[in-house]
Amino acid sequence: MTTQSKISFFTVGNPEGRRLKEMFLETISREFDLNVQFVEGGTQLEVHKSCISDDLVIFDASIEDGHNYAAATAQPMTMDHVLVVSRTYLPLNFYGLRGSGAPEFPHRTTQSNEEIIEWLHAQLSDLINCPPRPDSRKGVFGSFRSIRESLNKQDAKRKTRGQIFLSYRSRYLPGIEKLRSQIEKGDFHGGQRRTVFFLTPGELVYEDEILTEQRHWQLASMIDWKIGSAEELWVYETEDYFDSWWTLAELATVAYRRSCGTSTPKIRLYDPNHEILRDSSSDFLPVMSSVQKRRMARWYANTDPGTMGPEALTPMRFYSQLPLIGRLSYFNDHVWSEEFWSTLLMPCEHHKEPTPRPRTLNLDNFLWLSDPGLVRIPPSEFDSASHCWEITCPICGTPYNITLDPYPRYLWMPVRVGRPTGPDGTSLIELPIYRSRKTTTTERNVVNRARV
Repeated sequence: MTTQSKISFFTVGNPEGRRLKEMFLETISREFDLNVQFVEGGTQLEVHKSCISDDLVIFDASIEDGHNYAAATAQPMTMDHVLVVSRTYLPLNFYGLRGSGAPEFPHRTTQSNEEIIEWLHAQLSDLINCPPRPDSRKGVFGSFRSIRESLNKQDAKRKTRGQIFLSYRSRYLPGIEKLRSQIEKGDFHGGQRRTVFFLTPGELVYEDEILTEQRHWQLASMIDWKIGSAEELWVYETEDYFDSWWTLAELATVAYRRSCGTSTPKIRLYDPNHEILRDSSSDFLPVMSSVQKRRMARWYANTDPGTMGPEALTPMRFYSQLPLIGRLSYFNDHVWSEEFWSTLLMPCEHHKEPTPRPRTLNLDNFLWLSDPGLVRIPPSEFDSASHCWEITCPICGTPYNITLDPYPRYLWMPVRVGRPTGPDGTSLIELPIYRSRKTTTTERNVVNRARV
């Protein structure tokens, strides 16, 4: 990075966004002797041109008044020289390849401009030692090579940060933290230290969160990213391990990777009661058929934050109604249906048959979310002005308290051909977080007395 390097900073048009610009000028720009072009109210075309042509791009993605999402493109998610920063947590389908420039939901929901400057300083300290982007890595065609190299670089970083992925039910977090410490000290590899990572409760989904089918598969695809770079996947083998769709998703993504011939972690089983580690048997995971493989590929392609196109939903439903083209199975696939996107699946364990669950993965049940513990609830049941209300399971009658989390997730709706694709021209959609908890007898009695 030199004084001749071309650098663009897309700022948010509000007081905090302008303050970040001034702080950058007073500290980082002066220290590194940078010549920066600041753009407020930028367009999608300007962001696109900067990403493929500039040596460094900084994009303020804060979800605030004057935000930049109408100008956002997919390049920041695939290019190492594009730095995404934010004072707020980010949408599910927009992020920076380098990460950490925004608060990590749900552990934090906001961060200060001072924290952003500190992170940017660390990134510039790294990038300043890199040679300038050659012309062969710029422009439309050169950017394809730049993207490939950036993704390979980030994959290598992930592998060094987490060699072993721990798969577990969130209620056993204390045991997982203890196991991580043991692995990092070298207790399981003859004294050799290993790096460990796992998904903390709420990082991608809460265990009691109520989701649509689309959100199930979106989060499953994000789990795939996390696991793909690991050398080993350890199953924290508790009695209820196979009772969670999410732990099954972590296994299913390995089965899918095997079927695609891509790199997969070695599966090992850890018995926490006896503190014994063993390799999984050759038949621990089922082999995906070609039909199952195609179905999972369809789910991922239409829900993965890096590849999904939520803006395509409306035209696809329109095409399905046309006389000839509408007969094609592609346009009538379940992935375009209102049920897939809107019907919520509430976890309920109380109406299941009292038979032991097979300690294996049923791929067909998994792929079509056929678990009897997932009860389909119409979205009208969640249309409440209250932040806490009660829903009764339509199958077994078990009452549940439903809580609306104060912090929603977000979905970015990109501009296409100069037109916004979100409802009413919006570039961001709020995805409310609903969480369920079985109503206790005491709570039920209080409600009944209130009704009397």
